[in-house]
Amino acid sequence: MTDTMAVCRRAAVLIAACVALRAGLVQAQPNLLSNGDFEADAEGVTTPGGDFGAPGTIVSGWRVFSVGGAGGQMTVTAAAGRTGKGLEVIRQNASGDSAVDLDDPGMRVVIPAEPRVYKFTVDARDGGPYGTPLLNLGAQFQNNAFNRGHGFDPGAEWQTFGMTARSDGNSAMSVRMDVGGAGRSVHLDNARLVDATYGVNRMINGGFENSSTGLPNWRFFSVGGTAGSVALSDDAASGSNAALLSVTADAGGTDRDIGLDIDLFRMAVLGGEELEVSFASKKVALNDTRIRLEIAGFNAAGTYTGSLVSLMFDPGMDAYETFLVNTTVPDHVAFVNVAFRVTTPGGVRTSGAYLIDDVSVIGIPEPVSLLLLAAGGLAFVKRRR
Repeated sequence: MTDTMAVCRRAAVLIAACVALRAGLVQAQPNLLSNGDFEADAEGVTTPGGDFGAPGTIVSGWRVFSVGGAGGQMTVTAAAGRTGKGLEVIRQNASGDSAVDLDDPGMRVVIPAEPRVYKFTVDARDGGPYGTPLLNLGAQFQNNAFNRGHGFDPGAEWQTFGMTARSDGNSAMSVRMDVGGAGRSVHLDNARLVDATYGVNRMINGGFENSSTGLPNWRFFSVGGTAGSVALSDDAASGSNAALLSVTADAGGTDRDIGLDIDLFRMAVLGGEELEVSFASKKVALNDTRIRLEIAGFNAAGTYTGSLVSLMFDPGMDAYETFLVNTTVPDHVAFVNVAFRVTTPGGVRTSGAYLIDDVSVIGIPEPVSLLLLAAGGLAFVKRRR
């Protein structure tokens, strides 16, 4: 009896430690960027004309530059601010190079010298003179093989865009913001870089709150004669918005496909790590369909390596249900795509409609996994209302 009680006590301690550790991890991480909100400088501070390079001397905490006749200009102004002041970035010419970044030895962000995952986001909208058909965001590392960048098209209203990147094991990194091409302008505010290795939702716009008009960082795709749409809905599990995925024509088959995913903005992951993936969903029409969550793996070169998760779920129509899946990333996988499709109970794609909200992908540290396993508390798939 005594031995049994001791084992029970140890199990209880393990569970309590796990819960406490996990609760401490799932919280907001500090912004690693100095002056990411562009509030440190006076209204009207601006860069000189012509070619220039100014690490930290004009816009505090940032290097701003324009070389090779790019005709770049950066101005701190409340007119470019989502909250308080922001930064207006203008580029006149396609030649040369112009950007706001930290790629200077004295300005790079100091990070642990080990592979980790970082999440970079910024609020953006069209600038005054021209607008922004192409806003480029980038993460830069000493080993250029790990550099990563994505292009976005902000509109007239504020939206939040972002990306994830894996570090290269060196002790510093930079982020970059620029507008490509001639005659470009953008307003930027609230740039944030956080360590998203553990306890941080790596999804960009997982709650569909980053825009009031669209779904930035997501892709709706329809090929091979399929038909459907994706739109914002105010019937949300939390916040103001959810995604409504509607498929009106799909008879399955390998020559066609339709769904909602992040394939253009694949998420950075670490080989061997455990991910906790969750989402909320509600069926829109009364029919015998399922919503399928698929997580596909890609190596560092962008080559598809196989499926990590392909599971079907059957939420009801009355209320959102939240689903949770744990998966381990194979060692050769560097990026994942998270996708949703509508299927029959047998797994064949079909027509149907679902609301999707609160999509989350979180890295789980190994000690937590070990504690959960020791306590017998790790379930592969959980379903809760």
